[in-house]
Amino acid sequence: MPAMITGLGALSPLGLDLESFWNAILDEKDCIKDGIGALSPEQWKYIENKYPQNKCAGKIAQLSYFVAQEAMQRAGWTELNSEDGIILGTTTGQITHWENSLISAFKSNDYTEFLSQGGVHTPGESLNEFSKLINFNGKSMMIVSACSASTQALGLAAEWVKSGRVKRCLVGGAEVLTTLSVEGFRCLGLLSQERARPFDQNRNGINLSEAAAFYCVENLDATHPRAVACIESFATNSDAYHLTSPHPEGAGSAGYFEDLLQKAQLKAEDIDWVHAHGTASSSNDSAEATAIEKVFGQTPVTSTKAYHGHSLGAAGALETAICVQALRQQLRIKNLGLNELDSKLNINVQKTHEKASLKRIVKSSLGFGGVNAALLISHPSVLRQAP
Repeated sequence: MPAMITGLGALSPLGLDLESFWNAILDEKDCIKDGIGALSPEQWKYIENKYPQNKCAGKIAQLSYFVAQEAMQRAGWTELNSEDGIILGTTTGQITHWENSLISAFKSNDYTEFLSQGGVHTPGESLNEFSKLINFNGKSMMIVSACSASTQALGLAAEWVKSGRVKRCLVGGAEVLTTLSVEGFRCLGLLSQERARPFDQNRNGINLSEAAAFYCVENLDATHPRAVACIESFATNSDAYHLTSPHPEGAGSAGYFEDLLQKAQLKAEDIDWVHAHGTASSSNDSAEATAIEKVFGQTPVTSTKAYHGHSLGAAGALETAICVQALRQQLRIKNLGLNELDSKLNINVQKTHEKASLKRIVKSSLGFGGVNAALLISHPSVLRQAP
């Protein structure tokens, strides 16, 4: 049986639950201020106060627990048990626990206090904190593969439940903004002070942001009343081209697109929409568009990062929520920020919100180090009709 999504939750500065986040996108709103999409102090206060046990945990665990509760409520899950699993995708992990003391130590060239506090906390501690909050002690995994992390997490969750490794899987991604992350991207010359313009002729960089999204994934028949969407196929690879840039001809992306279709035994014309990674950096958009054109031709394409920014390890999970909502409402979403398509790109970028017959959507992610991943998200009706 297929891996079915039965519940999902999402939050970003656009909204602290799935519906408010989705409605903000329908209204073509964005959360970018001075080039950054940050949760406000009021939003953080609400997140911390909604579940009092959150206050003792790190920010990644706080966001994960908050949004996982929404996903579980939608799926009708009351708790996890020993037959279930958890997978978390992120990149920042516990940086917020130690970055200020590290920066202070670096400026003073005195690391005594920093080391006395335990030094660098490993990313895995975020998963441990989250597991404790959710009262879970079963199979779990944390994926920190840069911007592809939560896309890989969702794909792995689907494989876990289909193979019988777990009965159900709670999976998602969470990301918070940190000084080290922001300044690191600034040093690379990748940040834009304006709202990002994916695939635009005059794009000039990305908007970092924070967000979280979680999913309840189960091995269910497509006719089951709780089946919302299906993770029909998953593919991942590494183009191993450059530490921070994809292969300029999109070799890695084209490869995982082809693997994705092959695994599902489908053709390019079976795909109704491609939700691109689309960061609005020059190298990402060019490489990804080249791969999309090669494999999918003129299938409609959208990047939604001008709405919610680039939430790094949480990006794939957050944008999969948009894909699921698009399937549910049969609506292709506008590529916000596009004024003039880059003349070197030959792809069919979605210029308006548009009602459409959507059965299958490809969600694409590209990460530092050449780590690529893609999901094929399908409407349950597709599998109901399968012979």
